[in-house]
Amino acid sequence: MRKKDEVFIIVKNDFLLSTYAKSLLEEGKEHSDTSWTVRLLAKLLISIREVSNCESYSWMALIITEHWNEIIHGVKTLSEFTFSESGIIVEKPNIALKCCQGIKGLIAAAEGIALRQNDDVLLKKIEKMFKMYDGEWAKISKHCNNSIRTKKEDQVELLPLTSDITKLKEKTVTEIKS
Repeated sequence: MRKKDEVFIIVKNDFLLSTYAKSLLEEGKEHSDTSWTVRLLAKLLISIREVSNCESYSWMALIITEHWNEIIHGVKTLSEFTFSESGIIVEKPNIALKCCQGIKGLIAAAEGIALRQNDDVLLKKIEKMFKMYDGEWAKISKHCNNSIRTKKEDQVELLPLTSDITKLKEKTVTEIKS
């Protein structure tokens, strides 16, 4: 039997999140990838609820520009943004970038719901949210990409020793001759 944790409960009960999950599966996304993405967005919702001190938030309520700062703060908390003398460091940049994709997908799913319901007021709010996303998300992704680049640059690249290359050459030559 599956453990019903808080993330599982959010995935089951959040209408927009489950609509987005269905659309991912209909697009042909792997079940495991969809599950991981949806669980991440549920964890992000938990983070936003904690940061804003509002346990009743759902994704549908958050997908308006008035809640943009709360969404960004939740992403920063979940992906562990830290401020140092050298700038902003993101401990989990891939989490932030995946949240970025997921949020855009949630906005698109909300747009589909608004179109089916013929809700012009919601459509205008979603249009503003797309504009906010397009204009603002580059700031977050810039820090994530810088952190990824810095982590790659900090990794030591071990080069093979000359003696190892010589041994490999000798072995290859003997195998070719035999």
